[in-house]
Amino acid sequence: MNDVYVVDTPHAVLTFEEIPGMTVTTIETEAGPFLEDMVDDDLMAYFSMLDGDVTVEIACNNESKTAVITITQIEQLT
Repeated sequence: MNDVYVVDTPHAVLTFEEIPGMTVTTIETEAGPFLEDMVDDDLMAYFSMLDGDVTVEIACNNESKTAVITITQIEQLT
């Protein structure tokens, strides 16, 4: 599923970090229209499809007009 968003977000920088039992995805983009477009394109619905404990943090920087979305996914142990 991450590949779909990588292709569809040429206006953002995506970073994937895999740690045993956890994945951290960081999306850096311009705040405003690009961030609004990602939300409108069901970015939040994508988060709800992830398994495990998922935390989403959105930080906006008014000075640089950028936004950083950090998604931390901790896998459930079975």
